[in-house]
Amino acid sequence: MIAYPELQFASKMEQTMSGKNIVLCSDGTGNIDIKSRGTNVFRLYEAVDIQGHKIDPSLQPQVAFYDDGVGTSQFLPLRIVGGAFGWGFTRNVKHLYTELVHVYQPGDKIYLFGFSRGAYTVRALCGLIEYCGILDLNRCGMDMLKNQVDECWRVFRKEAFKRANKAQRRRSKPSNEDDERERARRERLGAVIHDRYAPNGTIPIEFLGVWDTVGAVGAPFDELRDILNWIYPMRFSELTPSCHIKRACHALSVDDQRRTFQPELWNEKNIVNTKVDQVWFAGVHSNVGGGYPKQGLSLVALDWIMAESEKYGLRFIQADREYVRTHQDVHGKLYDSRAGLGMYYRWEPRDIAKLCRLHEAGPPKIHISLFERIANGTDAYAPGNIPFDCEVVTTNGSIKWPSVGVLPELGQLMAKLRPGHSQSALVYSPLNAVRRTIISGTLSYYSFLAASMLAIVWLYQPPQWLIYPLSIYQWELPKQCIAMGALILAGLAIMMWSTRVDRVIEEIYKKFWKEEREVLRKLLYRKRKLLTQPRRSIRALC
Repeated sequence: MIAYPELQFASKMEQTMSGKNIVLCSDGTGNIDIKSRGTNVFRLYEAVDIQGHKIDPSLQPQVAFYDDGVGTSQFLPLRIVGGAFGWGFTRNVKHLYTELVHVYQPGDKIYLFGFSRGAYTVRALCGLIEYCGILDLNRCGMDMLKNQVDECWRVFRKEAFKRANKAQRRRSKPSNEDDERERARRERLGAVIHDRYAPNGTIPIEFLGVWDTVGAVGAPFDELRDILNWIYPMRFSELTPSCHIKRACHALSVDDQRRTFQPELWNEKNIVNTKVDQVWFAGVHSNVGGGYPKQGLSLVALDWIMAESEKYGLRFIQADREYVRTHQDVHGKLYDSRAGLGMYYRWEPRDIAKLCRLHEAGPPKIHISLFERIANGTDAYAPGNIPFDCEVVTTNGSIKWPSVGVLPELGQLMAKLRPGHSQSALVYSPLNAVRRTIISGTLSYYSFLAASMLAIVWLYQPPQWLIYPLSIYQWELPKQCIAMGALILAGLAIMMWSTRVDRVIEEIYKKFWKEEREVLRKLLYRKRKLLTQPRRSIRALC
């Protein structure tokens, strides 16, 4: 029997202090060697100022923990399986919770950060804290801590991860009475754990920051993932954030095209007492969460999360904070998430308007940096899934751009781009113009998948109908060579089909933005000009 090694936590804490900031970070899939590149989670973890209070006693002490994420076992086969299926998620949540139990004292503030499946991990941890509180070591004891953590997780998992289909999970339309009854029932059940082991009452989460949350447990194919989840439920049965989170920020990718990596948005309709922002950024999954060699684009989303967390009392090392500010680059390299073996992930462009409608998130919030990339024409960037009805936001600096009217004008520009300018039109984004082409692209993906499976079968035993035509001409060729030749031809045909789909979609999107690029440039140029003017002049323009 192979022992699964313990998680390796990097702890930046010298002693337990009261009234401190506790920072818990969980990374994405397979980031065991991420120190050589750096995701946003790891960059933020390293930037947390844990020494400042020693120099200036007036500063609040801070401690930080980092979790490598699922799929990071030292044993290669388990690492591969964990990366593909998200196994290890339960253990990661319990280990983070255990670390929190060890250091938490009443009066401490909790900050949670995660990327990809790590984002799912900290969201589950947040729910566990809300439901079960934080265990008191004085009551449960060190020798019984593991058993009590396991018990808390079992109770929480039964409530949080019920069997639910996609519609049930996304639905956020119960009546107020139903919602109150459900919350009251959960509070009664949670109180059993609270009374026994966690007498400190409800613990608020000061800040929750995540990048492009994807389901932590599943498989590369939806059907297999749904089967696994039905056998052993491990997906949130509801997606409404806890009312005990003071501030929640979610940075999302506009350009990822893998269906398996479709994001888990929060439902926003029934949110109580929590300020939530879900903002879309240019780039694919790891362009937003970090991890690629060229990181300028990912630093844009990191800067936003860091700026928001600073407002809630988190403190960073000044040099690291300044590095993120000055090195973020919306014109950085945008990678292809389906390159190499990524082509086996099911192709499906993200429909931002649809995702936001399903989660009742209101008009999608688009970061202004995305429009800067479009206006500059960087790599002919022309996303087709930006909704006409959207809100343009920015990373707040010393001067808020909305105060000078630029952001509302960008939103108005997008509204005018809707065909016919009709606010009631069922055209949510340029994506609607290529629906049929997208269907064709989906068929090309299934054809590619079928050809790949046939390749495995035919290399072992080519079908007789493929061999017979050549035997008529008495051509003596190995059966495997014949099968391979046929599959190569089929693969080339499918590749040409897929390439044509990409080209058609790209041309339509480029044509759409070409006419408006100059307008964007003028608006953004005016924004830069206003930022260089004296503050009195800016107020005069408000």
